[in-house]
Amino acid sequence: MTLATMKKGECAIITEFTDLSESFSRRLYDVGISVGSEVRLLSILNFGQLFYISIDDVDLCIRKQEAQKIKIEKI
Repeated sequence: MTLATMKKGECAIITEFTDLSESFSRRLYDVGISVGSEVRLLSILNFGQLFYISIDDVDLCIRKQEAQKIKIEKI
């Protein structure tokens, strides 16, 4: 299951990053997002192309292309 398949309000744990560019992975780690982090989907924006998420008190938007590469396990 990926972050792109979550529904608004759901929580999950990040289990794996697959095929993310090194620069994007580094940006995620810089703001404290890593495997094992708990993620909550706050909203889906821009006709399903942006995912507004909250991870450990950090709110950010991730494009659908990146969300499809972040594997999760629902809580």
